[in-house]
Amino acid sequence: MSLFSFNSMKHYLLKFRYFILKLKSNQMYHIKIVKINKKMSRQQADPAFVLNFFTEELNSDNVHHRLFAASNIQLVAAAMGAEHARTELVQFLMNANQLDGEVQMILADNMGNLVKYVGGPEYASSLLGPLKILASAEEAIVRDKAIDSMNSVCNAIPAASADNFLMTTARDLATAEFFTARASASAFIVRIYDKLSETNKTSVRQIYKSLVKDETPMVRRSALKYLPQLCELLPANIIVSEIAKDILMGSVNDDEDSVRLLLPSSLSVISAKLGDSDRLNIIVSLGKMIVKDGSWRVRSAFATEIPAIAKPFSPDVIVNEICPILFRLLHDPEAEAKTAACKATSGMLPLLSKQENFVIEKVIPELSSLTNDGSPTVRREVALHIMELAPIVGKQHVSQSIIPLFGQILHDTDNEASVALLTSLLQHVEEVDMNSIVPAVLPTILEIANDAHWRVIVAIIKLIPSFAAVLGTDEFGKKLFPLVQNWLTFQFFAVRDTMTQQLGLLVQEFGSEWATQTLVPFILQLKTRENYLIRQVTLMCISRFHGYMPINSIVKYFLPTVLYMSNDRTPNVKFMVAKTLLLFLGANDQKVTQQVSACLKTLSNDPDTDVKYYACMALLKCQ
Repeated sequence: MSLFSFNSMKHYLLKFRYFILKLKSNQMYHIKIVKINKKMSRQQADPAFVLNFFTEELNSDNVHHRLFAASNIQLVAAAMGAEHARTELVQFLMNANQLDGEVQMILADNMGNLVKYVGGPEYASSLLGPLKILASAEEAIVRDKAIDSMNSVCNAIPAASADNFLMTTARDLATAEFFTARASASAFIVRIYDKLSETNKTSVRQIYKSLVKDETPMVRRSALKYLPQLCELLPANIIVSEIAKDILMGSVNDDEDSVRLLLPSSLSVISAKLGDSDRLNIIVSLGKMIVKDGSWRVRSAFATEIPAIAKPFSPDVIVNEICPILFRLLHDPEAEAKTAACKATSGMLPLLSKQENFVIEKVIPELSSLTNDGSPTVRREVALHIMELAPIVGKQHVSQSIIPLFGQILHDTDNEASVALLTSLLQHVEEVDMNSIVPAVLPTILEIANDAHWRVIVAIIKLIPSFAAVLGTDEFGKKLFPLVQNWLTFQFFAVRDTMTQQLGLLVQEFGSEWATQTLVPFILQLKTRENYLIRQVTLMCISRFHGYMPINSIVKYFLPTVLYMSNDRTPNVKFMVAKTLLLFLGANDQKVTQQVSACLKTLSNDPDTDVKYYACMALLKCQ
């Protein structure tokens, strides 16, 4: 009882039996408090009683009791005192593998904080025993928490004795009977490697190599999972002499594809650590082996890592060695591997930014062949990244090499491929010569515009301002304005809304005079359409013009129409009128303000509650 007074102990025991059970009901949490029925006495406050009480709680039938007890293990250790905690509590925790998984997880998470309660750093090693037990638990999350706590404990052990304790613990885990403990050994070794002496570092690397060759796939998977972290800590000469020879070359031929699947993630780390010659001999050789792997999952994982693996290589090696490997994956028989290779090609482009001829002669033809691939996923991925080539090949070659693919992709039966292509063009519109692209693409756009899926139409609409800048008012009026009219009255809201969003940019491009002569008359006549959804488009357009047309022009052309629509038979139109009327207050005209206020007052007495609400809110803003 050296750390706690009797009163503190009594408070702990009372707190231990008070727990909160949260029961959600009607958005309220009811608190159920279960109180201790036993009377506390001074005699009950000895370490044996505390441990018995703790044991009783951990074995309670009530899960909340068990979890609450486990989360308060620090209080238990403090109440028992350092000596009793080291001997009795730690000994009890050696049987933690008999507890249920949730309790084990909480104990594993909290045991790293017990160092000061067992006597400080001098006695921290006493906690390694139960943590090794928890590191062999069946649940992966328990093992992970145990390794985290072991790391905290090992950091606390004095440097003079830490080396032996760390090495012993690593060896115990790696040679344990249960494969779960051996699986935890890899994670532990990575955490403590830098703390070991040079002699023990050599020994622990031998242990790690034995884990890579373990008979259990789960252990081998764990070893390869943590291999990138271990390689970060190793010098290049050890990676070449030990890791590449004994681990990588062996793992690439492992019987389990779930083990081989983890190998590519190590190559990117190793590639950055090696010199040019070793990098070429080891990484490229392994890459050529992996692309022939029998599992598409392994090939896909390798394709994903190719940009990171290639980054340290010289441009010549990338062109002559890495890209041929990537091209092989682009022709993989499995769609998943080809899709991953397409993404990798996108990631490789920054490394090929100065290789214009290579991209034109090799990369573009490889991607072009995939526009006819049988998998929609592959075609979609090509379409999504095809315009990323534009900054490298230049505006002239975009027209010659990339634009011819547009018609083919836009006619694809998979709508997602068309959407991906148009989205890619929109993202790179500043990097390409739209003057050459628009004439080439426009015929296809006009051909599919009326029959395309609405998502394709939305993607086309977003490009309309860019097309307008190239076509000019006359050509735009002949070729695209009929489509604009059609899209403003389209059956899907997303199309109508997206089209109204582009109107301001069209006004900005062609000027207010064009808008008042061409666009405004069409919009105004929508107010009499039978479908109220189309009538609403008039009001949507007015809000889009705000900021692009002079306010006086907006008042002149649209205020009478909005006042007329305030008598619409549909409440949805009328509450949009209430919101739209506020835009006219920017004219700072007393007559306009009076008209707006009078209309809003009328709407505030509307029988529909929504109309009344929006009208009243607008009136408040007027004031």
